[in-house]
Amino acid sequence: MPSARRPTITSLIPSLCLLWPSAAWPAGAQTFTNLYAFSTVNYANGAYPNGDLAIDGNGVLYGTTQMGGAYNACYAGSNEGCGTVYSLKPPASPGEPWTETVLWSFGATSADAYNPSGVTMGSGGVLYGVAGGGEFGYGTVFSLTPPSKFSRAWVETVLYRFGGAPDAAIPNAGLVIGADGVLYCTSDEGGTGACGSFACGTVFSLAPPSSAEGNWTETVLWSFGGTGDGTGPQSGVALGAGGVLYGVTHDGGTGGSGIAYSLAPPEVAGGAWAETVLYTFPESAKEHPVALAPGAAGALYGTTDLEAGRDEGGTAFSLTPPSSQEGSWADATIATFPARGTGESPSHQPNGPLAFQKKSGALFGVTAQAHRVEGTIFELVPPKAGSGAWKHRVLDTGHTTYATLGVMNGGVIYGTDYIYNTVWSLAP
Repeated sequence: MPSARRPTITSLIPSLCLLWPSAAWPAGAQTFTNLYAFSTVNYANGAYPNGDLAIDGNGVLYGTTQMGGAYNACYAGSNEGCGTVYSLKPPASPGEPWTETVLWSFGATSADAYNPSGVTMGSGGVLYGVAGGGEFGYGTVFSLTPPSKFSRAWVETVLYRFGGAPDAAIPNAGLVIGADGVLYCTSDEGGTGACGSFACGTVFSLAPPSSAEGNWTETVLWSFGGTGDGTGPQSGVALGAGGVLYGVTHDGGTGGSGIAYSLAPPEVAGGAWAETVLYTFPESAKEHPVALAPGAAGALYGTTDLEAGRDEGGTAFSLTPPSSQEGSWADATIATFPARGTGESPSHQPNGPLAFQKKSGALFGVTAQAHRVEGTIFELVPPKAGSGAWKHRVLDTGHTTYATLGVMNGGVIYGTDYIYNTVWSLAP
């Protein structure tokens, strides 16, 4: 059984549960605010926020911390906690503090889940997420149901416990909710691919039961690791038209630097999903894709990071679909981030997916801190005439380290910062 795992940077990468405004951001100054700082002394209220945020109609934020909480069974002899699901309620008056509440603490027993990786909100305000550990040690999918009129407590339900290869194993990305409440996600390990003892990773679904007494049904839609296929997906999937899933793997492919892929649902119920390798990242570039997001006219946008020890700053790229079924997807670099220590813009090493703003066509993202240079929240503005260079705008710097974008409400971006241990907002 795998042992409890400490948080890693790759486990902080969110999926694509992002909401954006209809208008472009103004060119003027933005206001960055740390809404809440988790304690590094008392871990009871959670510590080190990560992954997707969700937001309800009242502006309440929901998220997870990888550590902290009331229980420590996942880490023998430690008082750092096994992670939480929390809410942040906005103040009644501007300038007053937000109110944090721990909705659930993981790690009550050694068989419990730990280190959750963000939440996604479904119908009725139910929260869904994945976590490590569990009865078999390969991770779980859980739900948290809001309190009823008869109870003030949120109710956690373990929807599925992963069993390891050939089942999925070690999911650490956010969930996407599709038609009929089906959940989709990836696992970094598991499946039937030949990548050592932990296999090459999967894309899986979890379908809700047809009755209140039934069980959720897990299905491995794709096992990575075949000839020319990718391995080790470290981010979730994006849901496109017709139920097609899009994603990237960090490694694998013919060059070993990862692939972009699509998974099309079967034409007949119960049939096999069909994978298509949309693009293979070349080994010569030493770049590995981090995440993928859908844009306009079928285009896909993503970011890459660099192999360990290299000084380049990573890229943002686009993938444009072919004009005919026989054609190939076209790759283009739309932004190159400055190298470390160059004295240029502090943007360095994009960390996580890009979010697409439908009306303006702009993209938003964050970069990680490197060599004492702070990370940024940035915008990529497309060329007005449809051709030419994208414009890179830094919306904020000096506050973010390993941050993740979360959700947007009323024109305000919300996110988390794992290293600074905060939840933040950026208002235009």
